[in-house]
This record gives sequence, C-alpha cells and structure tokens, in this order.
Amino acid sequence: MEKSPYKFLDFYTTDDQDIFFGRERETNILVADILVSRLVVLFARTGTGKTSLINAGVRPVLKDRGFKTYYVRVEKDPAQAALDELNKDSKLTGKITGDSLSSQLVSVVNVGKRPIVLFFDQFEEFFIQITDRGAHQKFVSEMAKTYENVNSGIHIVFSMREEYYHEMDEFRSEIPSIFFQNSSLRLLPLDADQARAAIINPAAALDVKFDLDLANEIIKDLQDDKDGIRAPSLQIICDTLWRKEDPTDRHITLQDYEGLGRAQSILDRRLAEDIETAVADEESVSLTLMRQLIPLLQTKQDTKYPRAFDELVTTLQTDDKTLRALTSRLTDIQVIKDMTISGIEAIEWASDYLAAQTPELLRLVKKIELNRILEKAVRKSREARQILEGKESESGVNPVPFMAEEELDALYFREGEFQQLSQSIEYLTNIDSSDVLLFLLDAALFHQRYMMVWFEKISQSSAAPLEILREKIHDKKTHINLSVGAIHLLAELGSDEAFSVLEEALNEADLALEVVDMLVET
Repeated sequence: MEKSPYKFLDFYTTDDQDIFFGRERETNILVADILVSRLVVLFARTGTGKTSLINAGVRPVLKDRGFKTYYVRVEKDPAQAALDELNKDSKLTGKITGDSLSSQLVSVVNVGKRPIVLFFDQFEEFFIQITDRGAHQKFVSEMAKTYENVNSGIHIVFSMREEYYHEMDEFRSEIPSIFFQNSSLRLLPLDADQARAAIINPAAALDVKFDLDLANEIIKDLQDDKDGIRAPSLQIICDTLWRKEDPTDRHITLQDYEGLGRAQSILDRRLAEDIETAVADEESVSLTLMRQLIPLLQTKQDTKYPRAFDELVTTLQTDDKTLRALTSRLTDIQVIKDMTISGIEAIEWASDYLAAQTPELLRLVKKIELNRILEKAVRKSREARQILEGKESESGVNPVPFMAEEELDALYFREGEFQQLSQSIEYLTNIDSSDVLLFLLDAALFHQRYMMVWFEKISQSSAAPLEILREKIHDKKTHINLSVGAIHLLAELGSDEAFSVLEEALNEADLALEVVDMLVET
C-alpha cells in the first residue's frame, strides 16, 4: 500500500490535515482560546499529541481564517529561534525591523498585513536548557509587552509537558492572566471515540477499510483508566498493521491484528525489529556507537535533547562518516529527526516517548550486541571444526593437542566474550538450539567458568545431560581442558550419578590424578 497515514513515532504536520482525526473538539477549543485570550498555554503529558494538534489541527484552521502561523522550537534562545523562523518566510526577508522581539513581531504583522500566531512548542526546554535567569526575565518581559499590546494582531501559544506547567508562574508577575481558564488548555489522552476516529478515518481517507471490530479491540487493549489511550501506542500499532505483506489488500482486519499478537506484542516487537533492521549491516553501523549515542539524546528530565551533530562527533570520539551512517539509518526508521539549531545541523529523538524509553533502548541494543556476538562465535566454531576435520582427514592425526591459541579461541569462544554472555543470559534469544547450548557448555568447560549455569540450561533440553559430560571425559578428540572442566563440574554436582561418571574417569591415564584430587577435595 501507499505511504502510511499513521505517523509511528513522528508527529502530524500541516501537510497531514486530511489524515488527522480525533482531535476536532480540542482544535476548536484551542482556536477559540487563541482568538479570545491571545496568549494560551497548552499543556499535557508527553505523548499526548500536542505537536500534532498544533500543526495538523489548529494551524490549518487559523490559516483559513486569515492568520499567518509560525512554529518555533525554543532551542537555546526562544527569541532568536522565533526570529530565525520568521526569516524563513520569503515575504519577510529583509523587512523585519525593531531591536526587540516584541517590536519585531509588530513589524511582521505590518509587513504581512494580517495577524500572526507564534507557537512555541516543547516550551519546557525554556526551563530545562536555559539556565540564565537574566535571559528568562528578558523573554518574559518581551512576551508581556506583546501581550499588553491588545491591538497588535499578535497571538502566542506555549506548548509544554504538564509537569512543567507550574514553571509558567515565572510569567505571572508580568502576565497575571497566564493561569486563567481561557489562557490554558490541558490536552487529555484520547478517549475511546477519539481513538476510534484516529484509527479508522486516516485509512478511510486513502480508501482502505479498517474494521470497526478491530478498532474496538485495539481500544480495549490500550484503554487505561488513569492514562486513557496514549497516542504513541495507537500510532505504533496502526502503522504496523498498515505494513501488510500484501500491498494490494486494502482491508485491515481483526485477523491481521491477531496474527501480530495484539497490542502488547506489537509494542514490544515493532521498535526492536525496526532497530535491528537499521543496524543489520554490522560492517557499516556500529552498535557500540549507538549504545553510546542513546543516553546523549535524553535530558535528565527524560525529554529529548537536541544535539549538534559536530558536537556528537567530538563527544563520541568518532568521525562524521561513521556517525552519519548510524543516524541516517535511525532517521530512515523514524526514530531520529534531523533539525537545525541556529543554523547548526543537529539531531534528536523523533518523540519524547523515545527519550523516556532510554533504558529500554539500551537493553535492546545490548540484546542485539550479545546475540550477534553469540551468532558470530557459533559460526566461527563451526568453521574451525570443519578445518580441524579436514586436517585430521589429510594427516590421519588428531590435530586438537596441537591447536594454536587463535584456533582455540575460534573453537571455544574468547573468554571475555563468553563471560559477557554468561552474565547476561536473559538477553539471549537464540539459545534454544541444542547445537548452540552444546557449544556454550563446551566453552564453559574449556574456560572452567559458568559451568553450572550452562549445564543447568542444557539439562532443561537434554534427557541425559550426564552423558554429555561422560563423552567429554572419554572422547580422545576432545581438548584436555574440556575433560578437566567436566571433572570439576561432576564434583560440583555431587550426586551419586555424577560421582559414578567421575570414577570412570580414573581409567583415563591423563585424567586420573585430576580425578583423585577432586575426590580428595570432596
């Protein structure tokens, strides 16, 4: 099918008004408040859809009413950010006059000959990233001058996370009405009816049927008595359902939803699958670099943190090409957005939802890393074993006793990597195979580390785990370290059956002394 009408973790823009549904009521209320109060604070929990409401809901309506709107990110200086945004308007180039933001805004209205609305989105950045109190007071004073000019034709909206709403008290001394009812609007999570519209109508706008019973099941699965229905979760699910294998099928059904495992399974897997795809080419994309990058894109307040690209290159001690390869992949899967801060190239998470997911993202990258280490080690071990078998076939001599250190590392895992995996078993997803478990037990016996851990794992899938240890003792083609490891493990197990196998090892001349020592110790 064509491009998805759902945004995954991105927000709706002014170009998306035809596929933006579910917020008609809030659009009308916010437009009315803007017109009447001239200065409005829009606040909500993260992930509620403030930016989408502004861009795809409110701005198009204001445009139809003759207003010119500007969308501004606070960045490091809200006044400069506003001026930079105004200067992007070709009709204003070289025509903005005045030595302060308030006077410059007046000149914008005069030049354009129509009222304007400035939307300062993610305004919590004003309190998080700008620590200069003098800069705070200067901006507050400029906003107060603008507000006091009743006939200026200038309207202001501050959009922010609700936990920072109380910080707007800083404005109250100069703008006493800042907390009045018509000057503030709390955006609530989607209710069932709104969610239903946000699910069904975007697809219908592209002539795709989204079954009503499916929409109701999604709502039931996402409904939370406290939080309502969170927009990011809904968007992730709908966008995933849109990506059907058959692009000609224009009907999304409950069967499709069930096939994906329903809401929680989709939410658990979609981001993980996309990131795994993005970093699939391990030669060009560094997982280590990604693990280092993730926490740098989050503030201490769990909001997204715009970072200058050149600054990240320096901080991460990498090069432009390597970092760009990674961020380009992450941009392609819509988890990172390119932006500019005062003309400087920068990146940030596509949503505060991702910033709040930083611990989970780090776990995800670690999971991918560890599973790749294991896959690579298993592959190298198989290749090393084939080489050994070839050598034995050619010479008729068992090559194991003559193996070099590099060959041993390939056959039985590097000790450091093996330890790393053994300490994080919960991250490993591909250890169900008996071949993989046998490889890991061999590594444990060879290094004599985590032997009980991997023996217990293999015991869950093998009916006769002690037979495996017996084989390690009597097989002449087994490296001596594995035989010694098996002896130590049998002694640690301490069962009658284990001691029976241990006694058998007394018949092996090169192991007898090791067995005697173990029996004496136990």
